[in-house]
Amino acid sequence: FLLSPPWPVLVGMTAESAVAAPGTNPAATAAAIRDVLQGAVVEVLDPRLASVHVEPNAGEAGDEAMPKNLHNAAELFVQTRKVEAAQRLQRCALVFFALTEGRIPCAETAMGRACICWQCGHCGLERGVRTCSNCGEATQTNYLQVVLADGVAIQWKEPQAATGTIAAAEAALAPSMVPPDPQVPSMAPANPRLEAMRVVPNAGEGDHPNFPKNLLSAFELLVRVGRLEAAAELQRCTNDFLSVIDEGPAAAGSRGQGFVCFECGHCGILAEVGKKGAGGKACKCTKCGSDGHTNLVQLVLPNGMELPWMTRAA
Repeated sequence: FLLSPPWPVLVGMTAESAVAAPGTNPAATAAAIRDVLQGAVVEVLDPRLASVHVEPNAGEAGDEAMPKNLHNAAELFVQTRKVEAAQRLQRCALVFFALTEGRIPCAETAMGRACICWQCGHCGLERGVRTCSNCGEATQTNYLQVVLADGVAIQWKEPQAATGTIAAAEAALAPSMVPPDPQVPSMAPANPRLEAMRVVPNAGEGDHPNFPKNLLSAFELLVRVGRLEAAAELQRCTNDFLSVIDEGPAAAGSRGQGFVCFECGHCGILAEVGKKGAGGKACKCTKCGSDGHTNLVQLVLPNGMELPWMTRAA
């Protein structure tokens, strides 16, 4: 499954601990930004995004769908298939977090009011009044406010010419960044019955706070991190499985121990019972061949009875 990178959490910081990093040359600053972005790869939404509040514009305060913080905003971008905007949002925030925590040495920083752009996802200091410094959008934007754990609000800070620096770092890392698939179809809401399909943790995974304990959580995780094609595959497999259960024993073909692959989203029957994948993972996926991110799946009915994974009879 997907693990959160081991970043310190901004919401645990106070005004006293949010200090600037010691000064250094621009090349070292750019290299530090590249290191921060390369270490993140925005595969999991950073929980610190919730500490950056989105301020509603006039007339927006009563809108229930209005994202309250950058975590909500990133989720909205992913749900509406604006994955590039979600990634841009998180990269901008990561640079801010790292600079605030002193992990990016920078001699010259700019501070002030920041805004989020709903067109491109950029978060940074405004170019004009609530104007995106990346794409120039001035109407589809909202101001941001960073609130620390002790309730103190701090200004947004970024390296001088941060937009160009982040863009340059993204360009340098481009070969390792997988672009979103524009062909991924829209998906229906997850079936709540997926909650009964338990994901069995491999060794060392059970205590991790981000471990998805069932296939409903697994589906939501894949959607949240922009792995929409994998989420669609998981939904297809589980819908097929549930339709077999609903139609009764006559519809069932093969039966056996189920598994889920977090690389491609496939859920199916183990090819070889008892044969582990790489690093002690559950198995080798029968669809994509990966053995690095797989887990066994158990379906437990309300009466405590366990059902095997089933495919439809030919």
